[in-house]
Amino acid sequence: MLHDPLAVYYLDTDTLVLNPSPAQARRVGWRYLVNSGGSVDAVEVLGDQVTSITQGEVPSHLAQAMSVAEHTVDKLNDYEARILLFGRADHALLWLHTTSPGQDRFFSLGANPKEVAKDDAMRRASEKARMRQRLSTAVHDVQTPSAEPDESGG
Repeated sequence: MLHDPLAVYYLDTDTLVLNPSPAQARRVGWRYLVNSGGSVDAVEVLGDQVTSITQGEVPSHLAQAMSVAEHTVDKLNDYEARILLFGRADHALLWLHTTSPGQDRFFSLGANPKEVAKDDAMRRASEKARMRQRLSTAVHDVQTPSAEPDESGG
Protein backbone atom coordinates (compact mmCIF):
# COMPACT_ATOMS: atom_id res chain seq x y z
CA MET A 1 0.00 0.00 0.00
CA LEU A 2 1.35 3.43 -0.94
CA HIS A 3 -0.59 5.47 1.59
CA ASP A 4 -3.02 5.10 4.46
CA PRO A 5 -6.58 4.54 3.23
CA LEU A 6 -8.20 7.73 2.00
CA ALA A 7 -11.76 8.40 3.13
CA VAL A 8 -14.04 9.05 0.16
CA TYR A 9 -16.58 11.83 0.63
CA TYR A 10 -19.46 12.62 -1.70
CA LEU A 11 -21.50 15.74 -2.45
CA ASP A 12 -24.72 14.91 -4.29
CA THR A 13 -26.15 17.06 -7.08
CA ASP A 14 -28.87 18.70 -4.98
CA THR A 15 -26.34 19.74 -2.34
CA LEU A 16 -23.98 21.05 -5.03
CA VAL A 17 -26.76 23.15 -6.50
CA LEU A 18 -28.13 24.47 -3.19
CA ASN A 19 -25.17 24.59 -0.77
CA PRO A 20 -21.83 23.59 -2.31
CA SER A 21 -19.66 23.11 0.76
CA PRO A 22 -17.30 20.30 1.78
CA ALA A 23 -18.96 20.47 5.21
CA GLN A 24 -22.08 18.99 3.55
CA ALA A 25 -20.18 15.97 2.15
CA ARG A 26 -20.84 12.54 3.57
CA ARG A 27 -18.34 9.71 3.83
CA VAL A 28 -19.23 6.87 1.49
CA GLY A 29 -16.17 4.63 1.58
CA TRP A 30 -12.41 4.26 1.37
CA ARG A 31 -9.83 4.31 -1.40
CA TYR A 32 -6.54 2.48 -1.11
CA LEU A 33 -3.59 3.22 -3.39
CA VAL A 34 -1.54 0.09 -3.99
CA ASN A 35 1.62 -0.59 -5.95
CA SER A 36 0.96 -3.24 -8.59
CA GLY A 37 3.93 -4.32 -10.66
CA GLY A 38 5.37 -0.84 -11.10
CA SER A 39 2.04 0.92 -11.58
CA VAL A 40 -0.40 2.41 -9.11
CA ASP A 41 -3.88 0.93 -8.69
CA ALA A 42 -6.79 2.15 -6.59
CA VAL A 43 -9.02 -0.19 -4.63
CA GLU A 44 -12.41 1.30 -3.74
CA VAL A 45 -14.29 -0.05 -0.71
CA LEU A 46 -17.90 0.93 -0.05
CA GLY A 47 -19.37 -0.49 3.13
CA ASP A 48 -17.55 -3.76 3.62
CA GLN A 49 -17.19 -4.66 -0.06
CA VAL A 50 -14.53 -3.96 -2.65
CA THR A 51 -16.55 -2.21 -5.34
CA SER A 52 -13.85 -1.47 -7.89
CA ILE A 53 -10.19 -1.78 -8.72
CA THR A 54 -9.00 1.01 -10.97
CA GLN A 55 -5.82 1.04 -13.01
CA GLY A 56 -4.28 3.68 -15.23
CA GLU A 57 -4.56 7.46 -15.05
CA VAL A 58 -7.06 7.86 -12.20
CA PRO A 59 -4.95 6.27 -9.44
CA SER A 60 -1.77 7.68 -10.98
CA HIS A 61 -3.21 11.21 -10.86
CA LEU A 62 -4.22 10.70 -7.23
CA ALA A 63 -0.70 9.54 -6.35
CA GLN A 64 0.72 12.59 -8.15
CA ALA A 65 -1.66 14.90 -6.28
CA MET A 66 -0.58 13.30 -2.98
CA SER A 67 3.05 13.96 -3.89
CA VAL A 68 2.32 17.60 -4.82
CA ALA A 69 0.40 18.04 -1.54
CA GLU A 70 3.30 16.61 0.47
CA HIS A 71 5.67 19.13 -1.12
CA THR A 72 3.23 22.05 -0.78
CA VAL A 73 1.91 21.64 2.74
CA ASP A 74 4.35 22.22 5.60
CA LYS A 75 2.91 19.75 8.09
CA LEU A 76 1.01 17.12 6.12
CA ASN A 77 0.51 15.13 9.33
CA ASP A 78 -1.79 17.95 10.57
CA TYR A 79 -4.24 16.99 7.82
CA GLU A 80 -6.46 14.03 7.02
CA ALA A 81 -6.18 13.22 3.31
CA ARG A 82 -9.58 12.58 1.72
CA ILE A 83 -11.13 12.24 -1.71
CA LEU A 84 -14.04 14.59 -2.45
CA LEU A 85 -16.36 13.39 -5.21
CA PHE A 86 -18.94 15.66 -6.79
CA GLY A 87 -22.19 13.98 -7.84
CA ARG A 88 -22.98 14.32 -11.53
CA ALA A 89 -20.38 17.08 -11.84
CA ASP A 90 -17.87 14.45 -12.97
CA HIS A 91 -15.16 15.91 -10.80
CA ALA A 92 -13.04 14.96 -7.79
CA LEU A 93 -10.43 16.59 -5.57
CA LEU A 94 -7.83 15.59 -3.05
CA TRP A 95 -9.06 17.20 0.15
CA LEU A 96 -6.66 17.80 3.03
CA HIS A 97 -8.96 18.28 6.00
CA THR A 98 -7.92 19.80 9.31
CA THR A 99 -9.78 20.64 12.48
CA SER A 100 -8.77 24.31 12.15
CA PRO A 101 -11.69 26.20 10.57
CA GLY A 102 -10.95 27.55 7.10
CA GLN A 103 -7.60 25.76 6.81
CA ASP A 104 -8.59 22.84 4.56
CA ARG A 105 -6.56 22.54 1.35
CA PHE A 106 -7.66 21.14 -2.02
CA PHE A 107 -5.71 19.72 -4.96
CA SER A 108 -6.84 18.89 -8.48
CA LEU A 109 -6.56 15.30 -9.68
CA GLY A 110 -5.64 15.94 -13.31
CA ALA A 111 -2.48 15.16 -15.23
CA ASN A 112 -0.79 18.20 -13.64
CA PRO A 113 -2.19 18.36 -10.11
CA LYS A 114 -2.06 21.68 -8.32
CA GLU A 115 -3.60 23.36 -5.31
CA VAL A 116 -6.98 24.95 -5.99
CA ALA A 117 -8.98 27.45 -3.98
CA LYS A 118 -11.95 25.94 -2.15
CA ASP A 119 -14.38 28.64 -3.32
CA ASP A 120 -13.34 28.23 -6.97
CA ALA A 121 -13.60 24.44 -6.77
CA MET A 122 -17.05 24.59 -5.15
CA ARG A 123 -18.29 27.17 -7.66
CA ARG A 124 -17.11 25.09 -10.64
CA ALA A 125 -18.62 21.91 -9.24
CA SER A 126 -21.90 23.73 -8.54
CA GLU A 127 -22.02 25.14 -12.08
CA LYS A 128 -21.38 21.70 -13.59
CA ALA A 129 -24.05 20.15 -11.38
CA ARG A 130 -26.59 22.82 -12.40
CA MET A 131 -25.79 22.31 -16.08
CA ARG A 132 -26.11 18.53 -15.82
CA GLN A 133 -29.32 18.90 -13.84
CA ARG A 134 -30.77 21.19 -16.55
CA LEU A 135 -29.68 18.83 -19.32
CA SER A 136 -31.19 15.87 -17.50
CA THR A 137 -34.45 17.74 -16.98
CA ALA A 138 -34.51 18.86 -20.63
CA VAL A 139 -34.05 15.26 -21.83
CA HIS A 140 -36.91 14.07 -19.61
CA ASP A 141 -39.17 16.89 -20.84
CA VAL A 142 -38.74 15.98 -24.51
CA GLN A 143 -41.87 14.28 -25.75
CA THR A 144 -41.66 11.79 -28.53
CA PRO A 145 -44.24 12.41 -31.22
CA SER A 146 -47.04 9.88 -31.30
CA ALA A 147 -47.27 7.71 -34.36
CA GLU A 148 -49.62 8.87 -37.08
CA PRO A 149 -52.47 6.49 -37.75
CA ASP A 150 -51.60 3.99 -40.44
CA GLU A 151 -53.85 4.65 -43.41
CA SER A 152 -52.27 2.07 -45.67
CA GLY A 153 -55.02 -0.40 -44.96
CA GLY A 154 -52.57 -3.12 -44.31
